[in-house]
Amino acid sequence: MVWTVARREFLEYLASLRFILGFLIALTLTVLSTVINIDDYVERLADYTSAVREMNGDGYHVVVYRRPEVLSILVQGLDRKIGSQATLSPMEIPTMTSGYAGTYVSQQHQFVSGFPAVDVAFVVRIVLSLMVMFLAYDSIAGEKMAGTLRMVLSNSLHRRSLLIGKTIGGLMLVQASLVAAMAASFLVIVLHPSISLALSDWMRIVEMVVVSGLYLSAIFGLSVFVSVIVEGPSTAMLVLLQVWLFLVVIFPALVNLAGPRLSPLPDEKELAERKMAAFKPYEYDAEETQNAFSTAIRSGKPIPEDLKLRNDDFYAKRAEVNYDVDEQLSKAQSAEKTLVETVTIVSPSSLFDRAMIRLARTGPDEFDLFMKGIRRFWDEYIQVIRLRETDRTKPFPPFTPSQESDVETFEATYTQEVLLVLFSVLSFVGALARFDVKDVR
Repeated sequence: MVWTVARREFLEYLASLRFILGFLIALTLTVLSTVINIDDYVERLADYTSAVREMNGDGYHVVVYRRPEVLSILVQGLDRKIGSQATLSPMEIPTMTSGYAGTYVSQQHQFVSGFPAVDVAFVVRIVLSLMVMFLAYDSIAGEKMAGTLRMVLSNSLHRRSLLIGKTIGGLMLVQASLVAAMAASFLVIVLHPSISLALSDWMRIVEMVVVSGLYLSAIFGLSVFVSVIVEGPSTAMLVLLQVWLFLVVIFPALVNLAGPRLSPLPDEKELAERKMAAFKPYEYDAEETQNAFSTAIRSGKPIPEDLKLRNDDFYAKRAEVNYDVDEQLSKAQSAEKTLVETVTIVSPSSLFDRAMIRLARTGPDEFDLFMKGIRRFWDEYIQVIRLRETDRTKPFPPFTPSQESDVETFEATYTQEVLLVLFSVLSFVGALARFDVKDVR
């Protein structure tokens, strides 16, 4: 009996105008956004390749670059919003990117960077979730108002069987719609001659489909729950729109805005004072060494090798001290980020965004790994600088950025997936409990 109800519900949803329109809009946006983001990625990749080939530093400064992520085609995240190059010197360990690779090669990123990303994640989070809500809002409330709910339950059909069947039928159509939209996007990617995906990328894409399905299931479960507890379809729609707007748009934005105000960060003046205070124990010796170095230069005689190395060491020490101060600030920001993420677990939209961005490697975690790779590379770079005091031909080592492994990513997104499942289960259990005692007259 449950499957009979599920089949009827599936076919009714499939033939409804609201589903057809919603799915066509989602499908069109998915394909268009994929095409546009492929062009954007190819342009940024060309910028990166040109920059790596043409900008190799001046023998003293070294420029390193962050390669654009191929899965930014599906989930833009922060990939084209943050800089993609950093310049190292003996006097500075960069803690942030200082620019965008290929700024003078291509202007493509300038035309798109000021606009919010429309990508597959956006289509799922907004368009498909709205379609799901419009499908399910009257699943119970509508039938009660039409009188068909009482008629159906007057037969031998149990209430729980009816609700379970309706839920299964609706979820089947929702998941089928998601897979169809995603498949269209993947087909565009596969057919594009400039895009090549590794096995790891495909594994992450499969996980993205799973996360998207869990998110839409959570929205569907919430919609059914509201449809059960209210008395009419118009009321259900009004309540759902308000709940959806709060959970998907308002609440995540409010938490992100409030986060920086919970622990205000120091201004530039205070930060400079902290760095000066941290270097204070080395100030006297550094000044003595620099004076001796300047005197040796003015004398016109060869500068002693040990004086050169001591001078380089104090520049490096200042850079390390400044970096440590910046790192303490970064840890404070990380604690703030953790607090924000903890608060936003009540929003399925926030859980979905965090998981998708992590899977696409387009979020702050991947950026942090890139910057930590720069810190490790700087240690090697300083050693070469010291050797160059006697051998100017000593080459700098190649920069190899760090990347989060697939296992680490899946472990990190596991929590979000479990919470999305829990959200769906609680919504469905709540709907069942309320439907058992609901007056269907």
